[in-house]
Formats: sequence, C-alpha cells, structure tokens
Amino acid sequence: MGKVKVKAVLFKGKVYANNESPIMLRLTKDRDSVYISLDYTAKPNQWNGSQSNLYNSIPRITDKQKEALEKENLRLLKKEIAKIQVHKNHVKINNEITIKLGEIQDILDKQKLLKRPITLKSIKEIYLSSSSSVDHSFIKYAEKVRDEAKTSGQY
Repeated sequence: MGKVKVKAVLFKGKVYANNESPIMLRLTKDRDSVYISLDYTAKPNQWNGSQSNLYNSIPRITDKQKEALEKENLRLLKKEIAKIQVHKNHVKINNEITIKLGEIQDILDKQKLLKRPITLKSIKEIYLSSSSSVDHSFIKYAEKVRDEAKTSGQY
C-alpha cells in the first residue's frame, strides 16, 4: 500500500472562456488520483507549478543566474518571466490552499491513528462531508425551528 500524496494543481484539462482553469487538490495513491475543487480559477501564467500556488510576485533573474546561463537560455528565461502575471487575489487563494492541504493532512492523520483503511474515495468523502457540515447543521436548525413553530400553531 502506497502513501497518499496531496498537491495543489492548476487543472489544465479544463479551460474556461476567460482562459482560466480550476485550482484543485490532487490526491494520489498507487498511481490513482482524485481531484477536489477549491472553487478558484487562475490563468496558467499566474500559477507557480514548482511551488504549487499562485505567484506572489514576478520573479527576478539573479546575478548568479545571469552568469550561469548562456545568452540564448537567458533570453528564453527573460521571455518566460515577461509572461508571468500576479493574480489579484493571490494572498487569499494561497492561504486557502494551505488551509485545505492542512485539512486533508488532518484527515489522513486521523485515519492512520484509528487504523482505518485509507482510500482516496473515503478521504474525499470525509473531506467533503466535513467542509459542508455547516450547511447541514443550519438546515437541521431551520427544520427544528419550523417544526417548533408548526406544533405551537405559529406556522
């Protein structure tokens, strides 16, 4: 049994009309993957693939890089950096990514502690049920208020 790897990714398999793609969490175990949407989108030139988040700022070429790279490679690097954009909500989205990664890690730790089998489907179900528990508790509360009003004749 393999270990579950969790990573934030820009899901380039789906591109919306504004050229943005959804940001998702990818859970991988034994070469099988499951995706969980974070309800945010970004353009490919706003996504820092090496750090799995949005760019905080436009990268700069250091003097060390200038010395180490050949002229052609330096020119290509400058061209790539010129394409990079910073998303207007990059701080909020990057914080949300960090929080969601932590929530998934907590679920994995609890499953290990309880010695339950860890499947990608079960992790996704636990995550989605825990993230929507607020909605369920509100609905239950509203139903309770409705029932009380109904029994007291105030419905």
